[in-house]
Amino acid sequence: MQQLLATESLSVPTLMVQGDADACDGPQESEGQQQYFTAGYRRLLLAGIGHFPHREAPE
Repeated sequence: MQQLLATESLSVPTLMVQGDADACDGPQESEGQQQYFTAGYRRLLLAGIGHFPHREAPE
């Protein structure tokens, strides 16, 4: 856990996929996170999808 807390940025390209109807981790929690990803960050919100996009909208 200490190593995770000490991490200030990630140097891998990252795609954040989240449903805009996620009631567990609200979409507002993934806003403004691009400064932590030095190799690129893209955020994709899926309309009407909840916490499990891979199950709710596999297409």
